[in-house]
Amino acid sequence: MSWNLLTGPFGLKPTSLYITYFGGDKNLSLEPDVETREIWREIGVQDSHIIPFGIRDNFWEMASTGPCGTSTEIHYDLFPDRSNAGDRVNKGFPDLIELWNIVFIEFHRMDTDQLIKLPIRHVDTGMGFERLVAVLQGKLSNYDTDLFQPIISAITKKTGVPLYGGRFTEASSSIGAELDWGYRILADHTRMFTVALTDGMFPDQNHRLRRVLRKAMLVSKDIFGCDCELLTELTYHVAESLSDIFPEVGNRLKQIHCIIAHEEELYRFLRHDALSKWLKIVERRPQLESLDIVDIPGLVAGFQQLEKILPPLTNDNASGTSLGNNSIRHLSHIPVHHLNDDSTVFQINNIMKLENMVQQVIKNSAPVKIYNLTSTQLLQTQNVTLVPGEVYPEDNIKLVEVFSNILTSREPCCGTHVCNTSDLVKFSVVNLHSIGAGTRSLQAVTGSAADQAMNKGVVANKRLEELSLIVRKHLAEDIENKEKANDINKHISNFELDLKNRENLLPYIVRVRCLEDLTCLKKQLKEGIRGSLRDSLKTEMFEVMDSFSKNNEEFIVHFLSCSSHMATVPLQKATNICSNVPVLLIAISEGLVKARCCVPKHNVSEHFNAKSWMHTILSIFQASGGPPRGQNPHITYNMKGKKIPDSEIKELIEKSLKSATDFAVKHFKQ
Repeated sequence: MSWNLLTGPFGLKPTSLYITYFGGDKNLSLEPDVETREIWREIGVQDSHIIPFGIRDNFWEMASTGPCGTSTEIHYDLFPDRSNAGDRVNKGFPDLIELWNIVFIEFHRMDTDQLIKLPIRHVDTGMGFERLVAVLQGKLSNYDTDLFQPIISAITKKTGVPLYGGRFTEASSSIGAELDWGYRILADHTRMFTVALTDGMFPDQNHRLRRVLRKAMLVSKDIFGCDCELLTELTYHVAESLSDIFPEVGNRLKQIHCIIAHEEELYRFLRHDALSKWLKIVERRPQLESLDIVDIPGLVAGFQQLEKILPPLTNDNASGTSLGNNSIRHLSHIPVHHLNDDSTVFQINNIMKLENMVQQVIKNSAPVKIYNLTSTQLLQTQNVTLVPGEVYPEDNIKLVEVFSNILTSREPCCGTHVCNTSDLVKFSVVNLHSIGAGTRSLQAVTGSAADQAMNKGVVANKRLEELSLIVRKHLAEDIENKEKANDINKHISNFELDLKNRENLLPYIVRVRCLEDLTCLKKQLKEGIRGSLRDSLKTEMFEVMDSFSKNNEEFIVHFLSCSSHMATVPLQKATNICSNVPVLLIAISEGLVKARCCVPKHNVSEHFNAKSWMHTILSIFQASGGPPRGQNPHITYNMKGKKIPDSEIKELIEKSLKSATDFAVKHFKQ
């Protein structure tokens, strides 16, 4: 079949195909596979194209022990006009490649290296898809085919780096070769992890997938100067290239992008913050030194958890957990233990759906059934929620089942459970937090605990409503009262601390929404006060300008009294109000004194300018100053903020105002 397919529909020349078979091994007492050789002869393959090889090339093993057997392979010469290239087979030449492998699984290797004949034997066959495409398209490299070229072109377009050159020399030997190496790694790895994620694999469950993804992240950052947005962009091109035969890729791109973003954030954290924490743990526990914080995420959080005593589960919470797990699974269509990889699952609306779903199952009074199964029976049972990495016993596995018209929950669990879902009475999600790298914990309560949490939620909503009313009233009636504003901010901060305390059990939805609303209240308060202070600044400066006009004054020296209520003082805006007048303004905010001096160009002279004027007060405050970047110091000059003790502020400001006024009186119009 393999020969007919290659030489028939695929149109490969028989003279370019070379066959290898097992030539025997004396150490294992294995005879040459003459039967296979004769079959190839009967098919019509020339003897010069049928070549025997030993155990290294034509004996396949899945591991150091387990099923294994002899193999026969089909190799292809990429130069079809070459007469005989048999001496190049299995020598590592890139122009003569293995295309098809047929393995005869007939032995089982024991840990003593002994080979035992299997009672039932089969044939395992496989072909390199990418290699076949390269052959059919007449390319010498897989990366020159239409499987990879769209991805490689997308990398060039996205990053603006030089075009792919197809160089295969050592990466360290030239910059161009390193760039081409990066192209290939990124194209290959992106295609691989995109398909793997589409198939339902998750990095936190498969360390090999995580390594591939992180390698792509490193290459993207180090060689192409891009973060995960490049990987995200490339997944679109993978989806497009596979859309005809694998449309699922395009359908799951949103989830794939969430996982990429999550893994990129996790990897960045591991390379910086977590590493230092882990080194401190290793100092206390040297036996952990061999563990790799990068390859095994969650070590820090996991170790910290092991040092704590976890509270025991009760029967109602065990049943509630099973229902919650399967409700989430129903909502997300992926295993609950990997919900951390799908950020949309834990949005507020989905938490609401989860609670409503579980509450409906409780209301329906569904019976809770328990079965004792063997491990074989468990694996044959459909729709069972299993814990990845958990080792279940061979016998007496307790499977807890809840069946209703809303959902079916099946989960092996050794905890105690209620007899009917109605015994749970109520269900409430109270917490959602990270318990380690890539893992989130959803905490829920049932029964009286859920009732208490809901009552606390009512109290929290009432407290929020009262605070909202206080803020609105303050903004409308008493906005200039700084002490009142500080008091309100203090109440908001205390409420936030209560909400962020995980031991304070209240509905998670209430917790999140209250925190969001408190953030809005703080923003409203801050913007309202800021707007009021801006108005105060304008009012004060207009009064100064009015006095300036009425008294026919020639310059302004003024201390901004409203500045003491401001977190930051916009002196530039203040001087813009009197832009045609020589002005020196002093302001103070939270003990920090600043000043700004502006002299119109037509008033500047050798003796009177912004720099010389400002220097009269710099010595008083023992401060430094300078012009804004790129501006003329004779026209604009600023005093840098100087921290002054409260006991000295009043005296120094009065002294500086007098000194600046005396200078202007003496030197203006000289």
